[in-house]
Amino acid sequence: MKVVREQLLIILVGMISLGFTIFILINSYEVFSNQDIPYISSLRLMEAQEVIDRVIQITDENSLLKEFETDTPSMGELDYMYFPSTDDRIFIGKERYNNGWLQRPNNIHYHILNYDEKGLAGDYLFYTSKNWRTIPSPEAIEVGDEIQIINKYGRSWSFVIFERKVLDYDDRVVPQSSGLRQLIVIVEDRHNDVYYSFLAR
Repeated sequence: MKVVREQLLIILVGMISLGFTIFILINSYEVFSNQDIPYISSLRLMEAQEVIDRVIQITDENSLLKEFETDTPSMGELDYMYFPSTDDRIFIGKERYNNGWLQRPNNIHYHILNYDEKGLAGDYLFYTSKNWRTIPSPEAIEVGDEIQIINKYGRSWSFVIFERKVLDYDDRVVPQSSGLRQLIVIVEDRHNDVYYSFLAR
């Protein structure tokens, strides 16, 4: 009887290990193939698809090339975003798109909206969802608060929020023209069917 119990225990442990390994492999496949697989949470489609598309469309229509101040440097490869007022730190990932805008649950993703005459990246659109791994309380972020962008080499850039809105998904964000680099940050709130938009420069 003892031998049977030990064999059953070995089989059970083996099945759990196999299941865990398969789960990890499927999650890895989802990330590397850039596909949102049902019931797997490594990637998921944003609900604010049209919001993101409209910001990109407005920017494309209004500014093919943008002239920035001559001392506007490249931010290089981005690492994370930090909100000092709420102590939120979010890893930055490059945009993910596959029949829709995709998000890793612990990332805020970015799309470069325009470039200057030298090919330098100008305005950035960031998008993410409200959750405990990204921005848990976007309602606590106010006009005048700071947004810090830190790159892979530890260099940081500071931006100040000059506009904050809570909008329905049907409402659009209109970036303002400026000679300064601008950040547009979209935080969707799936539970309340709204999104927060923050403009900073």
